Amino acid sequence: GMDKSWHFTNHAMMAYVASFAWTGDPNPTGSRLPAWLPWSNTATGPKLIRFDADRQHPRIEMSDEELTEAGVRARLGSLPDAARRRVDVEVAFG
Repeated sequence: GMDKSWHFTNHAMMAYVASFAWTGDPNPTGSRLPAWLPWSNTATGPKLIRFDADRQHPRIEMSDEELTEAGVRARLGSLPDAARRRVDVEVAFG
């Protein structure tokens, strides 16, 4: 269920961070996790790694989506009021 997907995604994030802290490379040695590729200035090059999970499957993938402040604000503006207030509180008091 959601717990397994969430735990897998959580452990994967921690593995990338630990590898980066120890080696300067976010890709854990010998791991079967997707490679976290360096940022590319090309239009279709890798920009970010996306961590996501639904009730059945964790998803970790590189994306060529470039995040901007305006884009994030637009997405937040499309959330229902209750969700937007929760995000505002988490960002303000994190």
